[in-house]
Amino acid sequence: MKRIYRAYCRAEVAVSALFFAAIVTLSFASALMRLFDMPLIWAEDIAKLLFSWTAFLGADIALRKSRLVGVDILTSKLPVRVRNGILLLVHVCLLALLGVCIVFGFQLVFSNWTRDFQTIPISYGLVTLSLPVCAILMSINCLIRMSRVIRHFQDPDYSLKTPEFEEDDKPIEDDAVEEAFR
Repeated sequence: MKRIYRAYCRAEVAVSALFFAAIVTLSFASALMRLFDMPLIWAEDIAKLLFSWTAFLGADIALRKSRLVGVDILTSKLPVRVRNGILLLVHVCLLALLGVCIVFGFQLVFSNWTRDFQTIPISYGLVTLSLPVCAILMSINCLIRMSRVIRHFQDPDYSLKTPEFEEDDKPIEDDAVEEAFR
């Protein structure tokens, strides 16, 4: 099961990276072609479709890797059991919000399915489909994170920021980031 999950995680990152590269390429090509009075009128619609999927897949990746915005200045001072209890409560609230996104997201998909993009014959429902699908993926990751917290409820050394399923997914150190941009 871990191997399937690891493969899924890698595929999600690869798809997100591919979509992001396509958005940049399409936007650049569209701007360049406008200079020559040959605009790529369909590029904006494709970029919009890819952007919606990239944003929500990126949110799922950030949730899985504990990279979403969080303020733990107060909770880090609390006892382990209290801190983990608060973390579970936050995840329950997140699951409730994701449930709302799933229900209303599918309603949005159904209401937009007959609507096409302006320049391409593709349903706009594919854009809105990114919300409920990625909310389902985030719910799965949220449940996995909750199970980790429950398993390590009293362990003061355990952190959700420690990758458990991906051995090659080490946290990026500031020095490594600076080195990459030199």
